[in-house]
Amino acid sequence: MKIKNICIPCALEFAYRTLKFIGKENDENIMKEILNEVKDIDYSLTPAHLGTIIFRKIKSITGIEDPYKEEKKKQNNIGKKVYNILKEIIKESENPFIDAIKISCVGNSIDLGATGIVNLNFQNIKEELNFILPEKSLKDFIRKIKSSKSILFITDNSGEIFFDKIFLEEIKDKKLYVSVKSGAIINDITIKEIEETGIQDFAEIIPTGTDSLGIIMEEVSDKFIKIFNSVDMVIAKGHANFETLLNQKKSYFILRAKCDYVSEILNVKKMDYFAGKI
Repeated sequence: MKIKNICIPCALEFAYRTLKFIGKENDENIMKEILNEVKDIDYSLTPAHLGTIIFRKIKSITGIEDPYKEEKKKQNNIGKKVYNILKEIIKESENPFIDAIKISCVGNSIDLGATGIVNLNFQNIKEELNFILPEKSLKDFIRKIKSSKSILFITDNSGEIFFDKIFLEEIKDKKLYVSVKSGAIINDITIKEIEETGIQDFAEIIPTGTDSLGIIMEEVSDKFIKIFNSVDMVIAKGHANFETLLNQKKSYFILRAKCDYVSEILNVKKMDYFAGKI
């Protein structure tokens, strides 16, 4: 998924939101440095590359390694509380596996990168599941999970990870790998935060070896590449992973289409959910 003009204002809005998180939103010099850094951006790269360049520039200029650190803690605390409610929904469900997929989809509403807001009603979480996923892609998605012996799940955001845990717990009798970022990038789950989820009790945790948005293959570790190439199926969460892995044949996606560009590729309406591959 290549950068288009529509990605530029989104990226700069993301830069401003990040500066606001650290109280630097009115610092003209930082914004000028960011603009100078991206003015000659290669449009053959993905939007995730652009966001990564901006975020790394902010970290470099300010010396703040994890601008969203406190926000990630808040999101994970909410996720922990909602998790028990979600488990009850699965226990009572007539179609627990499909509902687990939908729960993972709903978790992708927790996104401070693409939109900067959390589009989710935590007070009435069950009603958030009242949607229908595109049938053809969903059937293919489930069929691929069932036929696979090994699966790599690439995580997205803090808070969201507890929604993903519901889904991952429903995947039975597979060798399961769960990938997390090795360094801070927006509110993505990292090796530092994954331990509090308990996912390591039933899956092998694989750090990406980098702090990029999505999976930038030229940056990830040799171990990640080895696992990625060896598994039968890759399931990637969220926009940035979709942007960077769209052309990888074994990759399937779970996400909410939060922008016109992504929704057009997925052939769904903006803010609709999707599970499957293109």
